[in-house]
Amino acid sequence: MRVFTEYGDDQVFVAAPSLRTDARGEVVLPAREARNPELIRGSWYWFAGADHAGRLAVQPGDGVQEVRVPACGRVVGCAFRPDGRPAAGCALCVDARQGFARTTRTAADGRFAVDGMPAQVVGVWLLTGTDLVSADARVEPGATVEVTVGSAAPGASIEGRVRIGNACVAGLFAVVGNERRQIATSDAAGAFALRGLPAGAAVFTLCLGDPLVSDNYSIRFEPVPSLAAGECRMLDFDLPRGALRALVLDAATGAPLAHAKVTAQPVADGVQQNRFPGFMFRAGWAAQTDAQGIALLRGLPEGEPCRVEVRAGNRQVAARTGEVPDAGSEPRIVELRLQAK
Repeated sequence: MRVFTEYGDDQVFVAAPSLRTDARGEVVLPAREARNPELIRGSWYWFAGADHAGRLAVQPGDGVQEVRVPACGRVVGCAFRPDGRPAAGCALCVDARQGFARTTRTAADGRFAVDGMPAQVVGVWLLTGTDLVSADARVEPGATVEVTVGSAAPGASIEGRVRIGNACVAGLFAVVGNERRQIATSDAAGAFALRGLPAGAAVFTLCLGDPLVSDNYSIRFEPVPSLAAGECRMLDFDLPRGALRALVLDAATGAPLAHAKVTAQPVADGVQQNRFPGFMFRAGWAAQTDAQGIALLRGLPEGEPCRVEVRAGNRQVAARTGEVPDAGSEPRIVELRLQAK
């Protein structure tokens, strides 16, 4: 038995120590109640035996509850890099969500096999360098399902660059979804490349800042005009030059708070939403504070009043409205102090 506690909205699952059933197949489960439901969700219970696996539909209350667990299935297949080559020696994860996942590495010919998967829809995730390619599969009890991740055909590609004036922007996630989802990260030159895409229409999203803090801020095209086989679509984004620095402190001690989640967005709706013709621009930025309690909030419309908001663990939300970003080399500091709940 494994117990996974969920942090955030389906974002992070932390495993507790394993539990073992006794000779009668019984086990005492820990309480599911979370002490801070705004951050920590209730736990998910998973059973994984030699040939059975599944999430346990346990109801709150005392007494012994009977739960029937289906037989495991097997996921096999072949994985390809975005350029169509077999994905040799790449990390691959089969994910059943709510915590349960198994990982492996692909063989020299891109083949893989993962045993012991629960009977349900699972996600298959392939990491090739900075590219992430995914596929879905339905696992049936006791059966083997074959899935292809990526494609042997080179396919189409979307490449681009992200800048703020003359400065390149690294670490932004570019995501394309059509028959499957693919993710790339902008490099030190601000460049990203999504390769091996199936021909046809697709949804393109460039996340502004850290999507694990908030995915509300983006440049989005839905759908991108149909991609032809072998086509390379080029995109170039020059973001607004406004910036702020948030300084997050403990209200009681004045100590800086690391890993606080900070967002900034214009107070008015629809600011510069047509900045990039054909795309929907949702202005704003999301970031986490560093060890000094500072988060740099970039790509904000210059001179446009913004709301800066911060959240951190079991603390009250703090916000300041009307903060105006500028395009200077040293963005001004917005101080926010967080109180315990």
